[in-house]
Amino acid sequence: MEKLGSYLNYLIIAIAVVIYVLMLVKGEQTLKVDEAAQNALINPAIGLSYIALLIGAVLSIGFAFFQIATHPKQAKGALIGIGGLVVVFVLGYAIASSEVTPEMIEMSSTEVTESTSKMVGAGLMTFYILTIGAILAVVLSSVLKMIKS
Repeated sequence: MEKLGSYLNYLIIAIAVVIYVLMLVKGEQTLKVDEAAQNALINPAIGLSYIALLIGAVLSIGFAFFQIATHPKQAKGALIGIGGLVVVFVLGYAIASSEVTPEMIEMSSTEVTESTSKMVGAGLMTFYILTIGAILAVVLSSVLKMIKS
């Protein structure tokens, strides 16, 4: 199984190198103006990137589930951490506003709906909560270290 992964890795690298060399041979100006050259070289490169991303994501997620299934006691801490992140996101979602302002509509190149506004707000609130938590953890750690010294 390990050899198969190595061969697949080398195959993807070889295809990427061939596409890159062909792009160099064609030249930058040709790629900018020639749609056929773009379709022949850039589209396969993007497709190859998607394939590599998909393989990496599937293997990463699959390995994580495999480790959880085979070592449930050691996975307890990670599952608690993931649960904590879910709780923080739910809190951020609950706090977030679904209001769509005229400025949002004016500045956006796509349609802004209430659900889009709510999800963006939830992401921002989650970020704010996690950032404040990280800052508090650093400050508290430093204060406790000074008290112990």
